[in-house]
Order: sequence, then structure tokens, then C-alpha cells
Amino acid sequence: MSFTFSLDNTIKSAIAMTLIGIPLGLFFGWLKRMTPARTAAPTIEPAEVVVCRPAKVWAVLTTFVGIAAIGGGFAFAIYIWTAAVLPGQLNRESARLFAIAISLGDVLMGIYFILGALKYRIILEPDAITLAGIFIDRTLRRNEIRGKKFTGGTVEYVTLYPTSQSRKWRMRIAYWYDKNAEIEQWVCAIPML
Repeated sequence: MSFTFSLDNTIKSAIAMTLIGIPLGLFFGWLKRMTPARTAAPTIEPAEVVVCRPAKVWAVLTTFVGIAAIGGGFAFAIYIWTAAVLPGQLNRESARLFAIAISLGDVLMGIYFILGALKYRIILEPDAITLAGIFIDRTLRRNEIRGKKFTGGTVEYVTLYPTSQSRKWRMRIAYWYDKNAEIEQWVCAIPML
């Protein structure tokens, strides 16, 4: 008499999510500890321009994710393009081109992550703050800022709200830069909302 053990799909899913969720939780907990903490600092305006770049742990992480997305996208595109007989719908040319478009989207996302690690920076001036990104740079003068709010999670953020109603965007700054103390000194005098 043989005994076969089978689990219900719900139980299998719960076990799989647990096996995936525990390492992810440990990883994000470690990542939060690796992020420099926000400290209360006296208001000291920088006498010169200070450029803050992403901390090394975040730059390495986003570069690694970008390389993985590029490699996976190219590998999938090559596989789909060179496969002689594909199961199901991928035998049709339109489905094959759709799959290649998705994989090239992965490549573009990977390039975006790598450029973000290289290009993102905060520029602190005595009277202005600039958030420089890949495609756009946003600047707020100190007298144009209505207030700030702090939010948390894996990474803490400070959100600066402009006084002008014509500006629809807010400046959201993550505390994942190499000079968090300088950022904290700059935003210290801005009132809370």
C-alpha cells in the first residue's frame, strides 16, 4: 500500500508565499538598517553648493536590479526570436513580436534603473534645493516652500510642498543619499504641515 501526500493549492500557495516573504522581509529589514538614519540637526545653511548622491548600498542595489532586468529581457527576446517551434499562441508572428516588445520593455526598465543610480542627486544651495533626475530637474526656493511632511516605511521620506498653487508637484526626497545630515540641516527650518 502506497501513501501519497498531496497539498491543496491554497496550502501550496501559502507555503510558497512564506518561503518568499520571509527572505524578502529579512532583506528589507537589513536594507532599512543600512540606510543612514535621519538625525535632528541644528539649522545651518550651507555656505556653498552641496551635491548629495545616492548611498552606495542603494546605488549597487538599483544597478544590480537594472543589470538583471537587461539580461533577462535580452535572454527572453533571443529565446522567443530563435525558437523554431513555440507552444501555443507564440507560433504566430504577432504574438512573437508582442513577447519581444515586452522583453525590450524589461531592457528599457533596466537602463532606467542604472541611469537612476548614476544621475539622481540632490543639490543644496543656501536658498534653493534641486532634485535632479534622469529626465527632469526640479528646483524649489526656500521662500517657495509651504511646509514639509515626513513619511516612513523601508526608507524615510520628506515631502516639500510649494506655496504656489500653480505648481502641482511636490518634491519627495528619500533619506537614501550619502549626505543625509546635510539634507536634514537644510530642511530643518521648514515648518511641518
